[in-house]
Amino acid sequence: MFNPFSMVVAIVLIGCLYSLGESYLKTRRQELDQASRGMDDDTRQTIAALEHRVQVLERIVTDSGNDLKREIDRL
Repeated sequence: MFNPFSMVVAIVLIGCLYSLGESYLKTRRQELDQASRGMDDDTRQTIAALEHRVQVLERIVTDSGNDLKREIDRL
């Protein structure tokens, strides 16, 4: 059914396909690692901006002038 030449060709072909697949997966893994690092920096910036906004909102809510306004509105 298979002669020795076709067996050698099949083995070489399988080895080449394996090597190509391994290279593709390695490259894909590196791309995902780089993308996740970039996303981490964006996430940190977003968190810092949100923390600042929360601090401003807390200052507004706890401001004594705001309490006076609430008392006047209650009357």
